[in-house]
Amino acid sequence: MDAMRARFWGTRGLVPAPGEAFQRYGGATLCTEVLSDTGARLVIDLGTGSVGLGASLLGEAAKGGSKRLGVILASTRVDHIQGLPFFAPALMPGWDLTIMGPSLAGRDLTNILDGSLNPNYSPLFGVENLTPKLNLMTLTEGELSWDGIRVVTRELPYGRARSLGFRIEVDGAVLAIISDVEYGATPTAAALDLASEADVLIHDSMQSVADVVLRRGPIPRAPDVEHAVRVANE
Repeated sequence: MDAMRARFWGTRGLVPAPGEAFQRYGGATLCTEVLSDTGARLVIDLGTGSVGLGASLLGEAAKGGSKRLGVILASTRVDHIQGLPFFAPALMPGWDLTIMGPSLAGRDLTNILDGSLNPNYSPLFGVENLTPKLNLMTLTEGELSWDGIRVVTRELPYGRARSLGFRIEVDGAVLAIISDVEYGATPTAAALDLASEADVLIHDSMQSVADVVLRRGPIPRAPDVEHAVRVANE
C-alpha cells in the first residue's frame, strides 16, 4: 500500500472473545490504525482493540511521539466504542484527541458517548472526565481531512442503527473500510463508490447468504461473504 500503513488492533464484532480458540485473529473488538508517511495517524473505531493501541501510543509519546490523534467511528454500537473508557489517550492529560462519529435518534455524538459512560456502566461518570483537550464531532456523509489524510464518508444501511463506511486516501494509496452494513439483493451504490479502485478493501463478512436467511429477523444482520466479494470485484 505504498507508504500508508494499516494495522488491525481488533476485528471482532459484538463482544470480545478471549481464549485459545481466538488466537489466530484475536478476540478484541473493532479498532484499526492508519498511519501516513508523514506520521499522521487516524484511528477507526474504539472497540476493545483500542486498549492495546492506547498502550502502544503511550510508549511512543514517552519517546517524543505526537500526542495529537484523530478517531472516526463507523457506528456507535457497543463493539465500536466499548474500549473508550480504557483508551489511554482519552484518559491522560496532554493529549489532543478528536473523536468523530454519527448521531442516532436525535442524539449527537457527545450525548451518545456521555450516555455510554454514565455511572451505571462506567466509573468515569461522563465525557467531562476524559482528557481535557477532547473534541467530539458528529460525522455525516461528505469529506473531511485529518493532517493530510482525506476521508470520504458514506451512509450504509443497517436496520435502525447508523453506520458509516470510509474511503481513506493518503500517500497515493486508497483504503476502503466497510463494517456494519445490511445489503438487500445487491450492494448499495455507496458501498461500491467507497470501494471503487481502492488498493485495499476491508469489508466485514462473517456469514454466508444461507446463514442470513436462517437468521432473518428485526435485528440487523452481519454482512455476508458473497456480497463482500461482489463489492471487491466491482
